[in-house]
Amino acid sequence: VKDVDMLAMLVTESTSDRRSRYMTDWLPETRNELRAFLADHFPGAENLDDTESLLDSGLVDSVGILELVTFIEDHFGVIVTDDDLLGDNFESISSLAVMVCGKRGREGEAPAA
Repeated sequence: VKDVDMLAMLVTESTSDRRSRYMTDWLPETRNELRAFLADHFPGAENLDDTESLLDSGLVDSVGILELVTFIEDHFGVIVTDDDLLGDNFESISSLAVMVCGKRGREGEAPAA
């Protein structure tokens, strides 16, 4: 029944409402999953604040960005484009989570139940 309810809601709600709801539903979980990946793969990341710069801290370099892209695409099922690599998307755990949640909402994927 929960899947039927979700499908009915997706059909009736606007795209912007759906994106907003996805951001609210997914953001904390996405941040936690990104934080766990970083802690497992980048020494020193376990003490990183969600808004601390991954790049300025020296924690993540260009090879690390590639590792993050691979994780994001495989784990969250989204495609990271060249445009996504520009700007502030890879600045912090929080900015990564916002990018991932935004992409998931645009691609119409429902949050895990």
